[in-house]
Amino acid sequence: DNRTNKAIQNNEFTFAMYETDEDFDIAGHTALTVSNTGSVFSWTEKYTKVGTYYYVIVEGQTSAAGVTIDKAEHHVTVSVTADENGVPTVTQSVLRLGTTVAENANVDIFFRNTYKPAPISVTIDGTKSLTGEKVSKTLEHGMFTFHLTENGQVKDTAENTAFTGAFEFDAITYTEAGTHIYYVEEVIPAAGTAERVAGVVYDTSKFKVTVTVTDDGSGQLAAGKSVEKVGSAGTVSAIIFNNKYEPTPETDLVIEATKELRNRTLVKDEFTFNIYEANANFTLKTGRVLFDTTNDANGKVRFDFGAENIAFDTLGTYYYLIKEAIPTGQNADPAISYDTTEYQVTVVIYDQGGKLSSHVSYAVNGRAVEEDEVEFINYHFDVVEKDVFKKGEEETSIDGKVVKAGDILTYEITYGNTSQENRA
Repeated sequence: DNRTNKAIQNNEFTFAMYETDEDFDIAGHTALTVSNTGSVFSWTEKYTKVGTYYYVIVEGQTSAAGVTIDKAEHHVTVSVTADENGVPTVTQSVLRLGTTVAENANVDIFFRNTYKPAPISVTIDGTKSLTGEKVSKTLEHGMFTFHLTENGQVKDTAENTAFTGAFEFDAITYTEAGTHIYYVEEVIPAAGTAERVAGVVYDTSKFKVTVTVTDDGSGQLAAGKSVEKVGSAGTVSAIIFNNKYEPTPETDLVIEATKELRNRTLVKDEFTFNIYEANANFTLKTGRVLFDTTNDANGKVRFDFGAENIAFDTLGTYYYLIKEAIPTGQNADPAISYDTTEYQVTVVIYDQGGKLSSHVSYAVNGRAVEEDEVEFINYHFDVVEKDVFKKGEEETSIDGKVVKAGDILTYEITYGNTSQENRA
């Protein structure tokens, strides 16, 4: 028995010998069966008379898993003769009939078995996680790609599934014992390409996977798998790539309004406007001015959050109140009538593919208005000073009324809408 790759055990194989006629037909003949001792098997025959004897020797069944039986037949011719003194002589010739060709006569009797254990398959898999400290993003199928390499060559490619983030390479089948080393890495697309997920910080980790295939002679290969994270000591229980979602903050938010001064030309930076943080019902959060701004020469009022280094890195809805800062005391201009309107501003921060953006809406007392309706209108009135008392007089006449020093005059001022588009 000339098997390879596996040690031969005693009594693993059986062999049958049939004594036949010269046609070597075993039909109707009884087999004499023996088992192997190591790689050897034998029969002992005792001849009592001269003659020619014919035998067929074949291999029987085996208890060895993974072993293929040799189907060859050996046709053995034994010639027994005696000399004049009666001394016998035995000669033997063997013809091996293989499964495909007849081999030379006068060969040894041998059976060539092959050992081939059943193959084993191993799957290499992992998990992708996508987390955001301030903004979350749903993990979609095929969002990320992974390479399995062996000897510096890409052997397989896999994509993550949705939600769980699991990915799996095609199973690798092994037909013999040995050690195989693979590396698993995430494919990191170049910045600005369509394949790269905007706002994602990719995991640059590299995992080494060692697959050890063993054969204990049982007829079935076995495999063990160990995983190491390159650059870290020891093994890890699983391959996990952790990506972070960090979209670009909104730094360009501008809330706009318009200042109009009627009856006089507006001067740049003439009026000041405040913005306050508010609750959802537009009550002030703290009453503290978040920041202020002034008008330009054309009446444009801009609350520029970027210029104030205010950025939005979290999704959500934010509420503000904007109003004109009305001076008091000596700072007030008696010729100016100030606008006391308060505008309610709602800012929605949303994710626009890896960059946070904003949507701004306006209202007055809960009534929605367009951006171009957010305006503060002040009026300028001419102030005419005149002497009302002459020296030595105790009373005088003002606007048809006789008054004395210390008297209070009351006036009623009525405003009329003279804009063309609102006239009846």
